[in-house]
Amino acid sequence: MQLCRERPGPRQRLVATLIFIGLLASGLAVATASPVAAAPGDGLAQSSKARYVVDVKAREVRASIDLTITNQQPDQGNSRYYFNAYSIYIPAKATKVRASSNGVTLPVSVEPVPDDLGSFAKVRFSGLYYGQTRTIRWGYTMPAAPIRSKKSNVRVGDGYAVFGTVGVGDDSTVEVVGPPAMELEASDGAFIRKETGKSVTWTASNIEFAGISLRDPEKHIERTVSIGGAEVVIQAFPGDEEWLDFAERNIAEAVPVLERIVGEKWPGELDVIREDTSSEATGYAWFDSGEREIVVSERLDAPTLYHELTHAWIDHDTTDERWINEGLTEVIAVRVARETGVKHEPRKAPRRKGSAAFPLTEWGFFGQATRRQDDYGYAAAYTAVTAMLEDLDEKQFTAFVRDLYLGRTAYDGPEEAGYQGGGAVWGTFLDLAVKHGADPNIDRELKTWALNRGQTKQLAAAKKAKAAYDVIDEADGEWLPPKGLREAMAYWKFEDAATIRDLAGKAAEEAGKFQSTAEKAGLPASTAMRAAYESANVASEYGDVATALAKAAEVTTSVGEASAAVAGFHGPVTEVGELLLRLDTRAADARSDLDAGRVEQAAATTAAHTARSKWVLVAGIAAWLALISGAYGLFRLVRRIGVRVRSRRRVRKERREPHRDSETVEKAEVEIPA
Repeated sequence: MQLCRERPGPRQRLVATLIFIGLLASGLAVATASPVAAAPGDGLAQSSKARYVVDVKAREVRASIDLTITNQQPDQGNSRYYFNAYSIYIPAKATKVRASSNGVTLPVSVEPVPDDLGSFAKVRFSGLYYGQTRTIRWGYTMPAAPIRSKKSNVRVGDGYAVFGTVGVGDDSTVEVVGPPAMELEASDGAFIRKETGKSVTWTASNIEFAGISLRDPEKHIERTVSIGGAEVVIQAFPGDEEWLDFAERNIAEAVPVLERIVGEKWPGELDVIREDTSSEATGYAWFDSGEREIVVSERLDAPTLYHELTHAWIDHDTTDERWINEGLTEVIAVRVARETGVKHEPRKAPRRKGSAAFPLTEWGFFGQATRRQDDYGYAAAYTAVTAMLEDLDEKQFTAFVRDLYLGRTAYDGPEEAGYQGGGAVWGTFLDLAVKHGADPNIDRELKTWALNRGQTKQLAAAKKAKAAYDVIDEADGEWLPPKGLREAMAYWKFEDAATIRDLAGKAAEEAGKFQSTAEKAGLPASTAMRAAYESANVASEYGDVATALAKAAEVTTSVGEASAAVAGFHGPVTEVGELLLRLDTRAADARSDLDAGRVEQAAATTAAHTARSKWVLVAGIAAWLALISGAYGLFRLVRRIGVRVRSRRRVRKERREPHRDSETVEKAEVEIPA
C-alpha cells in the first residue's frame, strides 16, 4: 500500500492540534496552597474510558468519557499542591457539552482553539490534594456537517461517518459503536471488532487521539472511466455527484500529461478510485496496489489526486526509500498541476534544524513513523528532490524518471533492462540524476536533507571509486566496463568494485587495443567480443575475455588485410581471378565469423583466403585464356555452321531454277499464233 500524507486541510489541522496539544490541556488548571509554590512536574495520574456511539439516522455521534484523576504530587515543606480544574479537547461545533462528578453537575466553559476546528471544554472543582482521586464524567454530541464543510470536521451520512476520538492518560480505552455493515479505519491504535446485537463495538487501548472513519462498502454511487485504455470505476458517497464530476474531469486531464512526463504509458493495476472519509480521518490518501484502488478524501483536491495517480509508476518497486518515493511523486504532481492550470501551493521547506527534523533516509514507512515525522518528511522530501533535479530540462527529467521507473542505474547500457523488481536507494538516485544532467554537486542536498553522518562519509568513498572507475571506462574505449564492475558501482559496493577493477584492468586495456586495431583495419569492432567484455561478471571471465580480445585483435588485423587485398584487385585479370577463387565471399565470411566471436574460424577462413589470393593472377590469366580459347572455338563453330547454311541455300536455289524455265517455255508456246 502506498500511503501519502495529504495537504493540511481543516481536518488535518485538527489531527495536528490534538497530537501536539493532546493531553497538555489536562494540566492547565494547577494551583498551589499558601505559601504559593509551583508543583514540580505534572503530578497527576490520569485514566479514562471513552465511548462514541454513531447514530446514522440522527446524523450525529454521541460521546461519553469517564475520566479518573489522582493527585500524585506530594506536599513539600509549607506548600500543599492541589488541582482544581481540568480541560479536554472537543470539536468546535459540539453540542450538549456537560460534565459531572460524584453525582454533581459541574459548570463547563468552552474556549475555542485559534486556527482550529476544535475547542477546550474546562471544568472547575474543589481542590484535589495529594493522594485524592476524582472521577469526572464528560458528555457531548457531535452533529454531522455537510460534505466539504469548512466549519466542522464531523461527517455522518448514509454509509459513512468520520470524527475524532480522545483517550486520556496512560491507561485509556476508546470504544466506537456503529452499524454492523460498516468497516472501521483509524489513524492510530489497533481496534478490535466485536458484534453486540444490532451494532458492532470496536475497542482500542492506550491511544491519545484517533481519527475514526466508518464506511459501508456497499453504499456508494459510481461511474466507469477509461484510463490508458483500461476501464476504472470511480466511487463517491451517495448523492455526491460533484465529486464524481471532479474525479472524472481531472483523471482525463492528468493521465496524458503523466504519461508524457514519465515517458511510459499508463501501467494499469488499478480498478477503483474512491472517495472515502478514511482519508480524512487518518490524514492520508493512498494507492493500494494489493487492493488495486486509490483512496482520496471528500475535498476536491486535484493535486492530491495527481499525486496518487503518479504512484501508479513511482511506488515501492521503484525505490526502497520513502523520501525518494514521496518526494519525486510530489514533484511530478506539481508539474501536472502546473500544466493543467490547477491552483496549487507547493509544500514549504521545513526547518532542517528544527525539533521535528531527521535525516530522510531514516523516515519509516506508514505505521513506522509518527504523524509529526510524516509532516516533516513530506515537506523535506519535496524540498530535497526539487533541489536535486532543478537543473534538468523537460527532456532530461523525463529520461531520468523513465530510467528510474524501468529500474535502470547510471551504469546500465541503453539496451539493458535494469534490475527489475529492485528499488533505487539514495546512491543510485544521485548517480542517475547526475547522469541525466543534474549538477554533480547535488550531493550537498543529500547531506542537508537525507543522510546521516555515516552515510555522508560514503560520499567521499564514492568520489574516489568513481575516479578509479573512470580510468577503466577510458581504457576500454567506447565500450561499457564489465557488468560486474558496473553493478558494484551502481549499488555503491566500493570494496567489491576495487577488487573487480584489479581483475578487469587487463581486459579493459585489451578492449581499448582491440577497438583501435579494428579501426586501423577498417572494420567495425566485433559485436560478440563487445558483448563478452561488457557482460563479464565473475572473476574467471575477466581473464578469459582479456585473452580472447588479444587473440581477436590479431585475427582482426588479418581479416582487415584480407578485406583490403580483395578491395585492391582492380585490373581485369585480377578481378576475374578474385571472382573465380571466391575471395570476396571468403573475406565476408571471415568478417562475419569475427563479428560473431568465432575467432578461430575467422582465422582459418582468413588463412585460406590468404593462401588462395597468391593464385589470383594465375587464376585470372587462366580464366582469360580459357575465355579467349572458348571464344575462338565458338567463332570457328559459328563460321562452319554459316558456310553449311549458305551451301544448302545455293543447292535449293539451283534446283528451283530449271522448273521455272520450262514453265516459261510452255507459256510462250501457247502465245505463238498459227
